[in-house]
Amino acid sequence: MSQKRAAIYILVEKQSRVEEAIERQKIACEQYAESAQLKVVKIYSDVSHSTTLNQRPMFQKLLSESKNALFDLIIVQRADRIGDMLDVAIYKKRLMNNGVDLVIAEHTMKESPEELIRESILQALIVL
Repeated sequence: MSQKRAAIYILVEKQSRVEEAIERQKIACEQYAESAQLKVVKIYSDVSHSTTLNQRPMFQKLLSESKNALFDLIIVQRADRIGDMLDVAIYKKRLMNNGVDLVIAEHTMKESPEELIRESILQALIVL
């Protein structure tokens, strides 16, 4: 079986130390990829200040390229790099339609079991 190919998506806020924040997210995602025996083939990163997903050029490029079978999954450090629970559910579904999985490398402490269940329910409702 061939090794799965992964893309990494990084989002940092403009007011943060951009280079450090990018590197921190990149390392977390690369560590996840290594532990899951994934080959990272591309890294997308946006520097933003509270913009919506459709205003992030690299996220839009990632979505577009997900249709071309360049990678099998996308790794983000935390779910909030995509948005709120609804955004995550919507984009997981959209990517799934392109044959690409969305993987969260680190689940934060604020993601309680109840929140993870809510996310699963949202994903199920979006499928319907």
